Amino acid sequence: RGAVNGYGPGGTNTYIDEGTATGSGYGGRGGAVSPQYESRLGGPTYGSVSAPADPGSGGANSAFNFGGGAVSIVAGGAVRVDGTITADGVFKSEHGAGAGSGGSVFITCATFSGTGLVSADGGESSRRNLTGGGGGGRVAVVYTDEAAQSASVGVRFTLAGGLGSVFDYYPDPFAGYGDLGTLYLSGHKFLPA
Repeated sequence: RGAVNGYGPGGTNTYIDEGTATGSGYGGRGGAVSPQYESRLGGPTYGSVSAPADPGSGGANSAFNFGGGAVSIVAGGAVRVDGTITADGVFKSEHGAGAGSGGSVFITCATFSGTGLVSADGGESSRRNLTGGGGGGRVAVVYTDEAAQSASVGVRFTLAGGLGSVFDYYPDPFAGYGDLGTLYLSGHKFLPA
């Protein structure tokens, strides 16, 4: 698992007042709670798009809102994903805390296939007061045998930013949402399902 309590490169210790905290970033920026103020923006992006190796960063004002972990799979042959690989950010606190960002999944192999799910979503906020969702993480699949790689891959990828919460009087109802993370595929043989 990743960091907690605003720690990590995309972490933010922006605990503004009781019930108000920003989300952490990684592949996508963390959710802001008052986007008109620079000091209240969510955590920044960081790390490599094509070779992600970092865990997610922790949500502000919480010892429980972990960033997602860092998953690395290195294979000389084929990798098939029919189950679920998860590096999601976590939100466990109820009140006044930002969510952790998604982590990373980095797969290197000769060919890639399957019908499963690879997920590095940002954590959702409490949906109470003004709290930011975590930014999505980073996923990369690097396959080396372009000729043997199938164009039909059923694996789904999700790198959603976590839901945030803002009051009605803020002009942007999506201000608290974390941004999407990044997906990198080394070749041009297949597109995500």
